[in-house]
Amino acid sequence: MSLFFRFLVLSLLIPFSQCYGFDEYQHLNAKLRDRVRPGNPVVIVPGDGASRIEAKLTGKLTAPHRLCAKNTNDYFTLWLDIYLLGKFVVDCTVDSLKLVFDPKTGLSSDAPGVETRVPSSVESLEYLDIHKYAKSAYFAHIVEELEKWGYTKEKDIIAAPYDWRRAPHELIGFYDLLRTRIEKTYSVNDNKPVVIVGHSLGNPVMLYFYTNVVSADWKQKFIKSHVSLGAPWAGAAQIIRMYTTGYNLNQFQVVLAPGDLLPMERTLTSSAFLFPSRAVWGPTEPYASFDGKNYTVSNIGEFFEDIGYPIGMAQYNWTQYKGVSTLDPPGVEIHCVYGTGVKTPEKFEWSKNGYWSTFPKSSPTEVHGDGDGTVNLKSLQACKRWNAGNNGGKQVKTYEVSGADHIGILKEQVSMSVLKDVLYRI
Repeated sequence: MSLFFRFLVLSLLIPFSQCYGFDEYQHLNAKLRDRVRPGNPVVIVPGDGASRIEAKLTGKLTAPHRLCAKNTNDYFTLWLDIYLLGKFVVDCTVDSLKLVFDPKTGLSSDAPGVETRVPSSVESLEYLDIHKYAKSAYFAHIVEELEKWGYTKEKDIIAAPYDWRRAPHELIGFYDLLRTRIEKTYSVNDNKPVVIVGHSLGNPVMLYFYTNVVSADWKQKFIKSHVSLGAPWAGAAQIIRMYTTGYNLNQFQVVLAPGDLLPMERTLTSSAFLFPSRAVWGPTEPYASFDGKNYTVSNIGEFFEDIGYPIGMAQYNWTQYKGVSTLDPPGVEIHCVYGTGVKTPEKFEWSKNGYWSTFPKSSPTEVHGDGDGTVNLKSLQACKRWNAGNNGGKQVKTYEVSGADHIGILKEQVSMSVLKDVLYRI
């Protein structure tokens, strides 16, 4: 090093150290390092249709048409691969995703000749589609921000995907794994309690976990907080589409018609779980009507009979859980973030076309109210009934984000600010 260069370096360093002093200099360095030092570990619980499902075909007896395979040598991504949603091929996908429900036990099984599993990597939640189609970005933004804050996938960012086709009482295996995963995450991160980040269906799935699976002492030790994003705490009127015309989850509308998924959606116990809740919908408040007849939470059985799916009532009855259907407090700190001011279906109206009935397969007229475009405001706001007084001393805060839709809430600055505050708050 030349004498001139040494002089230049010393001339820059000496005034700095004299100005701040050694202790102050060390403190400043520590603050800079803290900007990329992770806080409490994060466990992500995704929403409806957001976990990947892998399948292996072991000899299906029937198939919709000749294009559909009946056997595969290994597991493949059944959901979600956009190329498996194309014309004709989608029939094969839907047929393999259907569940077979037993009303006596309340349990479902995969279609005969189909075995399924759910991969558990963080990467699997960043995009809905395995090809990472830009519009399928899901938790990608949140994971990217966490990494900027010093977090690492699979160490202090943990995924907790589950089979979203099934209602909570069918997820006992998932809850066992979740409990173990949370305890391990706590242990490998210096005994820091975790922060749960749930989106959509993932939140009532976790409410079941809090109220039916783990104890107050366990929650006190392992859960720091729960950040809910777009939670359908009390279901959603939109679910009516999953039993009538079909619903494409507002994804891939270009290639996927809503009716394409109907044969599968009706078989899912998670659909029944998300039916409008008696805890929030009034006994005379209609979510659907046909030719002057209103369907409310008081005559749900008639709704299922009239759409030609009577087994739906048994599915519904099996999902009326203690603690969830009554919206009991979770017993953990809650930060409830949701969008408002977006047109959201709150009632579907069918009418007769002359002598011909258009119910339930034709497109209904939608009556809109407030919400996030998918979940009604009354369901999003159900967390407001909880407070420190009835939630075991744990605080409950709500954050309304005007104009944020159901998926967009994952990218909102308010969501990121709330999450960062929770993660780094001592």
